[in-house]
Amino acid sequence: MVLDLGKAEDKALLEAMLAKADVFVQNLKPGALAKLGFAVARLRKDYPKLICCSIPVMAKPGLTRGARPMTC
Repeated sequence: MVLDLGKAEDKALLEAMLAKADVFVQNLKPGALAKLGFAVARLRKDYPKLICCSIPVMAKPGLTRGARPMTC
């Protein structure tokens, strides 16, 4: 499923899905989810049973910097 989190209706849809979900997996750039209003700290507070998993396609600065993006 693909959501455009720049659209209010897609944000509302994600909120509804998170309320029923056990696991949330996302692959945005580091920090992008927080900029869209879905910071992990807020998700943990609002959905305490939710397991959050981040698999970014872009590496954070550090040892993996310059590595090729992972694709599925």
